[in-house]
Amino acid sequence: MLLLDATAGNRMMWKNKSPPLTVFMDSQIKLNTPPDVFGCWEYTPFRDGIFLTVIFDPPHKFNRTSGFWADPTSLNYYGADIRREKLVSGIYQGTREFLRIAQRLCFKWCDDEISLWRILGLLPKEWKEIFRKGDDKVRVHGNTTWWITFINAM
Repeated sequence: MLLLDATAGNRMMWKNKSPPLTVFMDSQIKLNTPPDVFGCWEYTPFRDGIFLTVIFDPPHKFNRTSGFWADPTSLNYYGADIRREKLVSGIYQGTREFLRIAQRLCFKWCDDEISLWRILGLLPKEWKEIFRKGDDKVRVHGNTTWWITFINAM
């Protein structure tokens, strides 16, 4: 396989919902488009070096009043009941896991709740940044959506 979408959700960013040589993974069961593999990004079920690239779009929306990510009352494509601390440790553990299974990481982040610069500090130093683009056209309440590509320098 060439590509893993590690947080596939309902494949919202994909025009073609079933592109060739792509594996979709998610931990959510109740999705309109089910993933190929049920699993979490912190502990993937894949062998070492199997993917050329991993796409990683972790949850970024935090509800400050309840302390939960996204909507705490229902399951959605980010899941339910994910606390800030779990997400932060999950991003670190997930990006460590991606070092094991992939040569490249394409990381998407919207800095509407937590600054991109704080999140970048969580990524293992073995990931070397090669490209960064902040899309000013995709802004959420004045914040920027970022795409960053890293190569595995291990």
